[in-house]
Amino acid sequence: DLRNQAETIYFNSTGRLIALNSHFISEQDTLMLKGTSYFRRCLIAGNVDFIWGQNYLSLFEQNEIRSVGNSVHPIHSTAVEGSYILQARTISPEAPGFIFINNRFTHVAGPTGRKVAPKSTFIARSAGRPAYFDQVLLIHNQLGQHIAPQGWAGPLQQEPIANPAQPTAQSGWREYGSTDLAGQPLSLQQRQYGKQLSKDDLPYQDAVEVLKQHWPDFDWTLLQDSR
Repeated sequence: DLRNQAETIYFNSTGRLIALNSHFISEQDTLMLKGTSYFRRCLIAGNVDFIWGQNYLSLFEQNEIRSVGNSVHPIHSTAVEGSYILQARTISPEAPGFIFINNRFTHVAGPTGRKVAPKSTFIARSAGRPAYFDQVLLIHNQLGQHIAPQGWAGPLQQEPIANPAQPTAQSGWREYGSTDLAGQPLSLQQRQYGKQLSKDDLPYQDAVEVLKQHWPDFDWTLLQDSR
């Protein structure tokens, strides 16, 4: 039933998950993540909060994050408004949360042929609950034309204010070095609710630094055939 939510992965664990060179395809809630996870060179497709969860760390590196046209819109629709890629419910303000480094954010028509309208998809929206933290960091990602110039959803979309409401270099919705799919720098002048980081603000330079800091016993031999 296209109208039902369906997780491709329901990682309801405080443990650790590694996904390499894999495909995860659904519409709403494709990845529900707790604990610690690392996705590398995967395809992750969906349309409504399709990456979310009460996580400690979810690191995404060199993946395609694909927004698909929503199947539940009226049958006569040919291009539908996009939705929200992320809903972070990270467990504490000290946890690193959802980190995206060198990914491509793309869009395609959904299973019923409906396309995603330009500038209609938001990077994230908040759950609006004080027990959860909106920990999302984007570093050097390529964003397609479906991403709204505002970037992050908030009161203008009748969505809750993020927690924290005022992001810093270490917490909240943050972005650095975003480009279009051709690699040209994006103008972020219309961004709202998030923080644009400078190079000096960055808490990490690359995925290796993230893993060394938050997953110190990571088994690097797992990546030998994927690099």
